[in-house]
Amino acid sequence: ADVKVQVEFNPHRVVSWRQIGYAKHKLTAEQFRDNTVDAAEVAAAESGNALYVIQTKPDGEGNICVVRVRYREPASGLYREMSWPVPYTGVARPLENASASMRLAVVAGAFSERLASNPYASEVKVGSLLSYLNGVPEAFDLDPRPRKLEWMLREYQRISGE
Repeated sequence: ADVKVQVEFNPHRVVSWRQIGYAKHKLTAEQFRDNTVDAAEVAAAESGNALYVIQTKPDGEGNICVVRVRYREPASGLYREMSWPVPYTGVARPLENASASMRLAVVAGAFSERLASNPYASEVKVGSLLSYLNGVPEAFDLDPRPRKLEWMLREYQRISGE
């Protein structure tokens, strides 16, 4: 386990939360610091995203959560841990104004929920996902996967008649 990420939500600010995907790789709080326990595998040159749907308490207190990253330094073999608070601002940025990488992650996650017939995704419209994906493949010009996602969305739309 060379890298692990933990998100600890603040119950004084967050009413409920749900992670999209990675259900098979969920660790207990104790396993985060157990170097013998592996989680999801990500190759050295790759990155990953964790998506959460959260409901906040506007009149609550404190940050939304704390994100912790635990990793092993290649040179020394020692484990290090870093953490960052995620502040509550009261205003969520509209998805259409988010970065290309954020829109790509959200569209891929929402589409996977839709394909899995998750009841949470029953209101997800493929046309909306395509509009959020606008300009994303061009931002990842050397990576064919965003274009493939766009193709899959269009095929789904064509086959389903949506």
